[in-house]
Amino acid sequence: MDIGSGFNDDPLWLIAGCAAYIKETGDFSILDEQVDFDNDSTKAQPLMEHLKRSFDFTVTHLGPHKLPLIGRADWNDCLNLNCFSAESRANRSTTTTDLSEGPVAESIFIAAMFVKYGKEYAAICRRRGNEEEAVYAEKEVEKVYQAVLDAGWDGEWFLRAYDAAGEKVGSKECEEGKIFIEPQASAFLPKSA
Repeated sequence: MDIGSGFNDDPLWLIAGCAAYIKETGDFSILDEQVDFDNDSTKAQPLMEHLKRSFDFTVTHLGPHKLPLIGRADWNDCLNLNCFSAESRANRSTTTTDLSEGPVAESIFIAAMFVKYGKEYAAICRRRGNEEEAVYAEKEVEKVYQAVLDAGWDGEWFLRAYDAAGEKVGSKECEEGKIFIEPQASAFLPKSA
């Protein structure tokens, strides 16, 4: 907690790391290991429960366009870190009015992570025999995927985000910042690609 909280991409990094470990080692038994919540051993649960809660965190933290909310200094979505800039609003990319999560600012990057690692989570669930959870996860991933296509693509560009005012960041409509070199678009390639 010394470095803070409110990072909305962090739960997805847990799924990413576990999926990569399992692919590399083939060791699914790690998912049964007891892991503390909040560094409190009395709250320990199997790692698989941590993955479930990580997945569900994103599902329950969506904004007005049904895209994942931006948190505090999310990786490569640190659009909120200059929120106290003296520059005019038109010349800065502000997503939150303070250093915590807001109810409006949404991240296409976190959506891409959710699509990719949500599929990994579903595959892990299926491999462990939890078909119900796998189907649920796939449905939630599809909803976010569709939200990106509906609200995250402007016909020429994948947006980077929606800011705290609900304005697009990184759209063809923006005078600056139309191209952000991020891996996000790869998550939204046609399913046949």
